[in-house]
Amino acid sequence: MELSKQEQQLFNGWKQVFMKSMSTFWILFSLKSKPKRVDEMEVFMASYSQNNFQIDRMSLYRALRKLYESGLVIYEDKHNPSGPNWKIYSLTTRGVSLLEVFISKCIKESLLNPLIIQELELDILK
Repeated sequence: MELSKQEQQLFNGWKQVFMKSMSTFWILFSLKSKPKRVDEMEVFMASYSQNNFQIDRMSLYRALRKLYESGLVIYEDKHNPSGPNWKIYSLTTRGVSLLEVFISKCIKESLLNPLIIQELELDILK
């Protein structure tokens, strides 16, 4: 589908707001399988979002600090022989629970709702 210049600008703005609103999901989801350093989280998010989700490093650190203060993530300092210590982030029990509820209520029941999939003519559940 070809968009006019104005439509493309509107779409880009909409996409940017949507992706920013998903930052907590992507951060928590990236830590779901195992603890990670920030650079590993960035690789995970780029890969699993197929490069659709992007967050600059400073915004990622700010978000991690807020998630830490909220009790959703913790970190452990690990020795790095080539520089400053690494911070290895992981989900807390509270973070796991919140992520599971978000996935269930906001993704499975909303975005993956069979009526929406049918209306959009998506073939993702087969």
